[in-house]
Amino acid sequence: MNKRTFYNSLRRFILVAGFALLTMSAAAFSTDAFNHGDNPVFLSTGSRSLLDISVNPGIGLTNSYFTLDKIFTPTIIIDFDDIYESIGTGGYRIGTTIDTHAHGTMHLFGIGVGGYASVTGSARVTLPQEMIGLLTQGIELNNPYEGTGEAFVQTFVEYGGYGSFQLGNFTIGTKIARYIPLAYTKNGEALFEAQANQDGTVTASATVSAQLYSAMDLENPDSMMDQNDILRYLSESGGTKFDIGFVYNPDRNRPLWGASLLNIPLGAANPRFGWEYSAYAEASSDGAINAYENDEEFFNVSDPVTDFSAMGTVNENIYMPFTAGGFYRIAFLPLVDIIPHGAFVFGPTFHMDAGVTVEGNVFPLSMISLSLQHEDISWQSALGLNLNLRLIEIGAEISTSSPELLGMFSSRGLNFKLEAAIGF
Repeated sequence: MNKRTFYNSLRRFILVAGFALLTMSAAAFSTDAFNHGDNPVFLSTGSRSLLDISVNPGIGLTNSYFTLDKIFTPTIIIDFDDIYESIGTGGYRIGTTIDTHAHGTMHLFGIGVGGYASVTGSARVTLPQEMIGLLTQGIELNNPYEGTGEAFVQTFVEYGGYGSFQLGNFTIGTKIARYIPLAYTKNGEALFEAQANQDGTVTASATVSAQLYSAMDLENPDSMMDQNDILRYLSESGGTKFDIGFVYNPDRNRPLWGASLLNIPLGAANPRFGWEYSAYAEASSDGAINAYENDEEFFNVSDPVTDFSAMGTVNENIYMPFTAGGFYRIAFLPLVDIIPHGAFVFGPTFHMDAGVTVEGNVFPLSMISLSLQHEDISWQSALGLNLNLRLIEIGAEISTSSPELLGMFSSRGLNFKLEAAIGF
């Protein structure tokens, strides 16, 4: 493998990795039942006051550089110098999520009951800027290069029950649920090092490591084909948590303000299976001149040393991130309501999510909502369209997202969400 072939291979790898992972999905904040993940009492603020059954799938895509106009062109031009300058010190970030919910509720005499289920999953990978820099700036002699990337996967199944009651102009609601980790990583990172020496030799190495936990035997999926075994694994490994929230809603389906506490732990999830994964590879060169004179490959790449071994005993407690949030509706304006909202998320890394939503309060503006917010690592803008005929409600939302503030209106990330409900 000559130098040009090596760089071309590495460039192709980075490009493919960028599109192999698709999203951090974005969603506008709203106070309807579809958004009960932000406040459980939203299951009691919809327009269907007796019976409500709905499903709400969402998926999207985002990355920190590529936009639609860069992708859908007759000739795709990949400018690594531009990539290096654009991504900044945060590196090239890509991710994926799935966010699908379904629920059913009934309300009578101010009391609500129901149940819900959801599948949520996310993955994120960060390639350090220094790695891209090697492709654009080369390697200086006697100057060691190193960079650290991030990788994690979290996928949960959640199901539970809901209850609420109305107290004057206030509604209080709570959910209690089981949550099961289908895939959960810890300590996932990738480290690379490279150095060019005065004598013309070049050395490089890469190490990847992570711990993966699951309620199911991902290594031998055929062993869990029996439905009873699957249910048993899920039951034994699941944790228990509850959410509680309240809103002030003199008008049932137009709450003015409220707050919530989410993922309050009652019992940790204890996955039955765990694996240690590591991979190490190194490459070296005696110099371009020696390789040319001896008709040898520019880089001598060692065979990667990988290890994917099951943990003998798994003693890992997994909790969903405790979250405290709230919102306030500015409802005295003509034509539109403005809803600022925020939440403190006490996850593996503490962060704050915040944003503002504008939605119409008279028909036909009530069919439209606009939202700007920061959630997790991404800035998001969203446009929602909703047709509510009471017995039937359908809606769709398209949003753009980016790890950078100025990229939130670009097509670096496109996210889609559908809503459908029936009831009366």
